[in-house]
Amino acid sequence: MRSKLKYLFILLFLFVNNLFSEQKIFLSSNLTGDDLRKEIINWVKATSINEENYKILDNGYIYFFYVSNIDDKNKFLCFDITFNLQYDKFIVDFSNPKIFDKEKNETKDLEFSTLSKLTKTGMFKSYNEEIDKIVEELENIIN
Repeated sequence: MRSKLKYLFILLFLFVNNLFSEQKIFLSSNLTGDDLRKEIINWVKATSINEENYKILDNGYIYFFYVSNIDDKNKFLCFDITFNLQYDKFIVDFSNPKIFDKEKNETKDLEFSTLSKLTKTGMFKSYNEEIDKIVEELENIIN
């Protein structure tokens, strides 16, 4: 009985972890090494508002502060994207979601409720839509 509960707990943990996961792994067969790195760097530079929003390190990491316009012209959804570039793959972490209010010139941390995560509504829906858009763009780069 204990072992069944243990396996059930592990499966539940994995399900919840995947449900709230903000990490994607990309494998590339067309682009490898420096070619892959150059394409990702070009995408980051093209997507960034200015050079202060990203930092490229020699060890394969790229830190990028992504800013997206949402429903209201004065509010922006922002979050960090970290790239861990390797020879033929890269891992992308999405974290630290924020809302920037241009009128008030203030940034607030964005906390998602468990209900909005489970139902994928509200700002969590916008956040996921932006991540989906970014994932699609990155998949187009490597394919």
